[in-house]
Amino acid sequence: MSSTDTPTAVGDAPTLAARRLDGLADRAARARPADDGDGPSGDPDAIDVFAPATDERIGSVPACGADDVAAAVERARAAQEAWAETPAAERARIVERFGELVADRREELLDVLQVETGKSRRTAVEELFDVPTGCSYVASEAPDALAEERRRGVAPGITTATVTREPVGVVGVISPWNYPLTLSMGDAIPALAAGNAVVLKPDEKTPYGALLLSELLEVAGLPDDLFQVVTGQGPTIGPPLIDAVDYVAFTGSTAVGR
Repeated sequence: MSSTDTPTAVGDAPTLAARRLDGLADRAARARPADDGDGPSGDPDAIDVFAPATDERIGSVPACGADDVAAAVERARAAQEAWAETPAAERARIVERFGELVADRREELLDVLQVETGKSRRTAVEELFDVPTGCSYVASEAPDALAEERRRGVAPGITTATVTREPVGVVGVISPWNYPLTLSMGDAIPALAAGNAVVLKPDEKTPYGALLLSELLEVAGLPDDLFQVVTGQGPTIGPPLIDAVDYVAFTGSTAVGR
Protein backbone atom coordinates (compact mmCIF):
# COMPACT_ATOMS: atom_id res chain seq x y z
CA MET A 1 0.00 0.00 0.00
CA SER A 2 1.39 3.42 -0.92
CA SER A 3 1.73 6.23 1.59
CA THR A 4 -1.35 7.98 0.18
CA ASP A 5 -3.72 5.02 -0.10
CA THR A 6 -6.73 4.85 2.19
CA PRO A 7 -7.23 1.64 4.18
CA THR A 8 -10.60 0.27 3.07
CA ALA A 9 -10.99 -2.00 6.08
CA VAL A 10 -9.27 -2.87 9.31
CA GLY A 11 -7.19 -5.52 7.57
CA ASP A 12 -5.83 -2.99 5.08
CA ALA A 13 -4.21 -0.76 7.71
CA PRO A 14 -0.53 -1.74 8.19
CA THR A 15 -0.48 -1.99 11.98
CA LEU A 16 -4.14 -1.82 12.94
CA ALA A 17 -6.13 -4.88 14.00
CA ALA A 18 -9.71 -5.36 15.09
CA ARG A 19 -8.60 -6.48 18.54
CA ARG A 20 -6.76 -3.18 18.96
CA LEU A 21 -9.94 -1.23 18.28
CA ASP A 22 -11.79 -3.44 20.76
CA GLY A 23 -9.09 -2.70 23.31
CA LEU A 24 -9.55 1.03 22.80
CA ALA A 25 -13.32 0.67 23.19
CA ASP A 26 -12.73 -1.17 26.45
CA ARG A 27 -11.05 1.99 27.78
CA ALA A 28 -14.37 3.77 27.45
CA ALA A 29 -16.29 0.80 28.86
CA ARG A 30 -14.09 0.58 31.97
CA ALA A 31 -14.83 4.21 32.74
CA ARG A 32 -18.54 3.51 33.13
CA PRO A 33 -19.69 3.27 36.76
CA ALA A 34 -21.76 0.13 36.10
CA ASP A 35 -19.29 -1.63 33.81
CA ASP A 36 -19.37 -5.38 34.28
CA GLY A 37 -16.01 -5.93 32.65
CA ASP A 38 -17.45 -7.39 29.44
CA GLY A 39 -16.69 -4.29 27.38
CA PRO A 40 -18.85 -2.81 24.66
CA SER A 41 -19.44 -6.10 22.86
CA GLY A 42 -21.86 -7.14 25.60
CA ASP A 43 -23.72 -3.82 25.66
CA PRO A 44 -26.98 -3.87 23.72
CA ASP A 45 -26.80 -0.08 23.50
CA ALA A 46 -23.29 -0.01 22.03
CA ILE A 47 -22.73 2.25 19.04
CA ASP A 48 -21.39 0.54 15.94
CA VAL A 49 -18.59 2.37 14.14
CA PHE A 50 -18.21 2.08 10.37
CA ALA A 51 -15.38 2.77 7.95
CA PRO A 52 -16.83 5.47 5.68
CA ALA A 53 -14.77 4.31 2.69
CA THR A 54 -16.56 0.94 2.59
CA ASP A 55 -19.39 1.19 5.12
CA GLU A 56 -17.79 -1.81 6.85
CA ARG A 57 -18.38 -2.16 10.58
CA ILE A 58 -15.02 -1.83 12.33
CA GLY A 59 -16.12 -2.07 15.94
CA SER A 60 -18.37 -0.59 18.60
CA VAL A 61 -18.07 1.74 21.56
CA PRO A 62 -20.25 2.22 24.63
CA ALA A 63 -23.37 4.33 24.26
CA CYS A 64 -22.82 6.35 27.41
CA GLY A 65 -25.68 8.08 29.17
CA ALA A 66 -26.16 10.95 31.59
CA ASP A 67 -25.02 8.85 34.57
CA ASP A 68 -21.77 7.99 32.78
CA VAL A 69 -21.15 11.66 32.05
CA ALA A 70 -21.80 12.60 35.67
CA ALA A 71 -19.38 9.92 36.87
CA ALA A 72 -16.69 11.01 34.41
CA VAL A 73 -16.99 14.65 35.45
CA GLU A 74 -16.89 13.68 39.12
CA ARG A 75 -13.68 11.69 38.63
CA ALA A 76 -12.13 14.49 36.61
CA ARG A 77 -13.04 17.07 39.22
CA ALA A 78 -11.47 15.01 42.00
CA ALA A 79 -8.23 14.67 40.01
CA GLN A 80 -8.12 18.34 39.05
CA GLU A 81 -7.47 19.70 42.53
CA ALA A 82 -3.95 18.25 42.74
CA TRP A 83 -3.26 19.02 39.08
CA ALA A 84 -4.05 22.70 39.66
CA GLU A 85 -1.31 22.77 42.31
CA THR A 86 1.23 21.13 40.00
CA PRO A 87 3.78 23.70 38.76
CA ALA A 88 3.06 24.96 35.26
CA ALA A 89 6.52 23.86 34.13
CA GLU A 90 5.79 20.27 35.15
CA ARG A 91 2.44 20.33 33.38
CA ALA A 92 4.24 21.68 30.30
CA ARG A 93 6.74 18.81 30.41
CA ILE A 94 3.90 16.29 30.30
CA VAL A 95 2.30 18.13 27.38
CA GLU A 96 5.63 18.13 25.53
CA ARG A 97 6.10 14.43 26.20
CA PHE A 98 2.61 13.70 24.92
CA GLY A 99 3.39 15.48 21.67
CA GLU A 100 6.53 13.40 21.29
CA LEU A 101 4.55 10.20 21.85
CA VAL A 102 2.04 11.20 19.18
CA ALA A 103 4.91 11.58 16.73
CA ASP A 104 6.49 8.31 17.86
CA ARG A 105 3.21 6.38 17.54
CA ARG A 106 2.21 8.10 14.31
CA GLU A 107 1.79 4.95 12.23
CA GLU A 108 -0.82 3.50 14.55
CA LEU A 109 -2.58 6.84 14.91
CA LEU A 110 -2.58 7.33 11.15
CA ASP A 111 -4.10 3.89 10.66
CA VAL A 112 -6.88 4.67 13.13
CA LEU A 113 -7.48 8.08 11.59
CA GLN A 114 -7.69 6.68 8.08
CA VAL A 115 -9.99 3.81 8.96
CA GLU A 116 -12.50 5.85 10.94
CA THR A 117 -12.52 9.00 8.75
CA GLY A 118 -11.75 7.65 5.28
CA LYS A 119 -8.93 10.16 4.78
CA SER A 120 -5.99 9.57 2.49
CA ARG A 121 -2.66 8.89 4.16
CA ARG A 122 -1.35 12.28 3.09
CA THR A 123 -4.34 14.14 4.53
CA ALA A 124 -4.14 12.10 7.72
CA VAL A 125 -0.46 13.02 8.10
CA GLU A 126 -1.31 16.70 7.75
CA GLU A 127 -3.83 16.42 10.56
CA LEU A 128 -1.80 14.24 12.88
CA PHE A 129 1.21 16.55 13.01
CA ASP A 130 -0.99 19.42 14.16
CA VAL A 131 -0.98 17.69 17.55
CA PRO A 132 2.77 17.58 18.36
CA THR A 133 3.18 21.04 16.84
CA GLY A 134 0.46 22.40 19.09
CA CYS A 135 1.86 20.59 22.12
CA SER A 136 5.30 22.07 21.54
CA TYR A 137 3.84 25.57 21.30
CA VAL A 138 1.68 25.22 24.40
CA ALA A 139 4.53 23.68 26.40
CA SER A 140 6.86 26.54 25.51
CA GLU A 141 4.35 29.33 26.16
CA ALA A 142 2.29 28.10 29.11
CA PRO A 143 4.75 28.61 32.01
CA ASP A 144 5.26 32.30 31.19
CA ALA A 145 1.65 32.89 30.19
CA LEU A 146 0.41 31.44 33.49
CA ALA A 147 3.02 33.05 35.74
CA GLU A 148 1.94 35.53 38.40
CA GLU A 149 2.15 39.11 37.22
CA ARG A 150 3.06 42.04 39.46
CA ARG A 151 1.38 45.36 38.76
CA ARG A 152 1.29 48.75 40.38
CA GLY A 153 -1.52 49.24 42.84
CA VAL A 154 -3.92 52.16 43.03
CA ALA A 155 -1.36 54.01 45.14
CA PRO A 156 2.00 53.64 43.33
CA GLY A 157 4.88 53.14 45.69
CA ILE A 158 2.56 52.19 48.52
CA THR A 159 0.52 49.29 47.17
CA THR A 160 1.09 46.55 44.61
CA ALA A 161 -1.23 44.15 42.85
CA THR A 162 -0.66 40.55 41.82
CA VAL A 163 -2.52 38.96 38.92
CA THR A 164 -2.93 35.19 39.37
CA ARG A 165 -4.43 33.04 36.63
CA GLU A 166 -6.43 30.17 38.08
CA PRO A 167 -7.84 27.14 36.21
CA VAL A 168 -11.59 27.02 35.82
CA GLY A 169 -11.92 23.37 36.91
CA VAL A 170 -13.36 20.82 34.47
CA VAL A 171 -13.49 21.66 30.77
CA GLY A 172 -15.87 19.81 28.49
CA VAL A 173 -14.65 19.35 24.92
CA ILE A 174 -17.08 18.37 22.15
CA SER A 175 -15.22 17.60 18.93
CA PRO A 176 -16.43 16.80 15.38
CA TRP A 177 -15.73 13.95 13.00
CA ASN A 178 -13.85 15.77 10.24
CA TYR A 179 -10.66 16.61 12.18
CA PRO A 180 -11.00 14.40 15.25
CA LEU A 181 -7.37 14.71 16.40
CA THR A 182 -6.67 18.36 15.63
CA LEU A 183 -9.91 19.79 16.94
CA SER A 184 -10.10 17.70 20.11
CA MET A 185 -6.50 18.22 21.18
CA GLY A 186 -6.49 21.86 20.06
CA ASP A 187 -8.96 22.49 22.89
CA ALA A 188 -7.88 19.83 25.39
CA ILE A 189 -4.13 20.49 25.51
CA PRO A 190 -4.28 24.20 26.44
CA ALA A 191 -6.93 23.38 29.05
CA LEU A 192 -4.73 20.70 30.62
CA ALA A 193 -1.65 22.92 30.53
CA ALA A 194 -3.60 25.61 32.38
CA GLY A 195 -4.37 23.21 35.22
CA ASN A 196 -7.83 22.01 34.23
CA ALA A 197 -9.28 18.54 33.87
CA VAL A 198 -10.91 17.60 30.56
CA VAL A 199 -13.89 15.45 29.66
CA LEU A 200 -13.92 14.84 25.90
CA LYS A 201 -16.97 13.79 23.93
CA PRO A 202 -15.74 12.78 20.45
CA ASP A 203 -18.11 12.42 17.54
CA GLU A 204 -19.68 8.98 17.68
CA LYS A 205 -18.46 8.27 14.15
CA THR A 206 -14.79 8.84 15.05
CA PRO A 207 -14.21 7.76 18.67
CA TYR A 208 -11.08 5.63 18.34
CA GLY A 209 -8.54 8.39 17.82
CA ALA A 210 -9.68 10.09 21.02
CA LEU A 211 -9.38 6.84 22.96
CA LEU A 212 -5.87 6.21 21.64
CA LEU A 213 -4.84 9.75 22.53
CA SER A 214 -6.16 9.24 26.07
CA GLU A 215 -3.88 6.21 26.34
CA LEU A 216 -0.88 8.25 25.20
CA LEU A 217 -1.67 11.00 27.70
CA GLU A 218 -1.44 8.41 30.47
CA VAL A 219 1.88 7.16 29.12
CA ALA A 220 3.13 10.75 29.03
CA GLY A 221 2.53 11.02 32.77
CA LEU A 222 -0.85 12.70 33.01
CA PRO A 223 -2.43 11.79 36.37
CA ASP A 224 -5.21 9.22 36.42
CA ASP A 225 -8.76 10.45 35.73
CA LEU A 226 -7.66 13.92 34.66
CA PHE A 227 -8.60 13.26 31.03
CA GLN A 228 -11.86 11.41 30.45
CA VAL A 229 -13.45 10.24 27.20
CA VAL A 230 -17.20 9.61 27.05
CA THR A 231 -18.58 8.00 23.90
CA GLY A 232 -22.18 8.28 22.85
CA GLN A 233 -24.78 10.13 20.84
CA GLY A 234 -24.60 13.91 20.95
CA PRO A 235 -28.25 14.56 21.88
CA THR A 236 -27.97 12.06 24.73
CA ILE A 237 -24.72 13.06 26.43
CA GLY A 238 -24.03 16.53 25.06
CA PRO A 239 -26.54 18.41 27.27
CA PRO A 240 -25.58 16.69 30.56
CA LEU A 241 -21.91 17.26 29.78
CA ILE A 242 -22.48 20.96 29.16
CA ASP A 243 -24.47 21.25 32.39
CA ALA A 244 -21.88 19.43 34.51
CA VAL A 245 -18.63 21.13 33.50
CA ASP A 246 -17.27 24.59 34.25
CA TYR A 247 -16.33 25.54 30.70
CA VAL A 248 -17.18 24.19 27.26
CA ALA A 249 -15.00 24.08 24.13
CA PHE A 250 -17.15 23.18 21.14
CA THR A 251 -16.51 22.84 17.43
CA GLY A 252 -19.56 22.56 15.21
CA SER A 253 -22.40 24.43 13.58
CA THR A 254 -24.05 27.50 15.06
CA ALA A 255 -27.38 25.68 15.17
CA VAL A 256 -26.00 22.78 17.18
CA GLY A 257 -24.06 25.14 19.43
CA ARG A 258 -27.23 27.00 20.32
